[in-house]
Formats: sequence, C-alpha cells, structure tokens
Amino acid sequence: RGLGDVYKRQDKTESHVRQPVNHFRAGNRDFIVFGDRLRTYILDRRGNTRVDVKAYFPKSERNDYVFDNKGNATDSRIVITDTAGLVHFIYFNGRHTTMDMGRFSGDHFFDYKDIAGDRRSEYIFLEESRLQVFKEDKERLYEFDFKHKIDYRPLYYHFAYNDKKLGIVSREENLIYLINNDGKIYKGFPLRGNSPFSIGHFNRNSSTFNLIVGSN
Repeated sequence: RGLGDVYKRQDKTESHVRQPVNHFRAGNRDFIVFGDRLRTYILDRRGNTRVDVKAYFPKSERNDYVFDNKGNATDSRIVITDTAGLVHFIYFNGRHTTMDMGRFSGDHFFDYKDIAGDRRSEYIFLEESRLQVFKEDKERLYEFDFKHKIDYRPLYYHFAYNDKKLGIVSREENLIYLINNDGKIYKGFPLRGNSPFSIGHFNRNSSTFNLIVGSN
C-alpha cells in the first residue's frame, strides 16, 4: 500500500512527528519533508505523496533533515542520521543510500555543510564533548575536544568562499568558541557567553562584524 493511500484513508503518520516540517525546492518542484520515529514522508504542496520512501530507520532525535540541493529533482537529496550515527541519503527520485562514518550514540548532533570551502559538504558530528568533521571520502578533516559536554548544536558561519567556521557554545564554562576550517580556534576566542550567537553587520555600510550572545 502506497503512502498516498495511507494519507487518503487515515490522514496521519504512523507515529508522532516531533520536529519541524521542511519545505525544499529542487528545480521547479516543491517538496514537503518530515518524519516520524521510523518513516520519512515527502509530499507535494497539496499533501499528496511525491516520493514513496521505502527506507525505515530510527531517525536521530536531535537532528533534522539537511537539504543537499543539486539543482534538479533527480540528483537532489535529503541527509539525516539514525540513532547509531549512520548517515542516510534519501534522493528525490526515491533512491536510498547510506554512509558509515563510525558509531555514535543517539544523543549526537549532525550536520552536512561545506566547511573546507571546496564546494563539497563535510560530515559534522558533535557528541558529548567531541567535535569531529569528516571529508566526503571519510578522512577526518579535524577533531576538537571541549572540557565539558556541549548541549547546543554547532552553528555554521559562512564569511567568504573559503572562510567558513563553526560556532560552539560551552554553557558550563560560559564560553563560546569559533572554530576555523582547520580545526583551530579563531583569534580572540573563546569569549564569554552561554547561548547560541549571531555574527553579522548592524547596517549595510558597516565593514565590521558584530557578535551578539547571551550570558549568565
């Protein structure tokens, strides 16, 4: 029985949806993407099934779907990890593949971003107090160990083509870190703060970056 039949008859998912519903656009098509405990649902704007996802796996609770936009609906895909840290790729043509980057607990954070500035996304894992970034070929780009467990997911900052950094909040230390794409701490950090932080310009004519963060 297809997912479209389930929606027509039941108008509900198989279990609770505990994370936001996503809207992605690839080519000239819209995709509404969300998941419950084991299933991923990909619908069109009218709520009809656009991709009947066959893969069943326990989705990691602290992470949402990452959109890997290839510019067309055939090659574009969404990326997510399961509770063991296995990376799942679900293509908008229905194909499903996986990538094993090692084993993680169900409490990990995951993201899939271009950190190295080479137009290829890296695998970003943060578990307990260890940050690890892997290249597409599974080679470790860098790792960084903090003194305490990190409770916030990594923040991603894109300053220039080859200048991309990760922001980390260490709430127990009341410190925030900005990590360069070589794994080293950016000059002047860590700074005081214990909340996710914003970096940007206060006005269009400013050439100076400003950082806003909450503290205790």
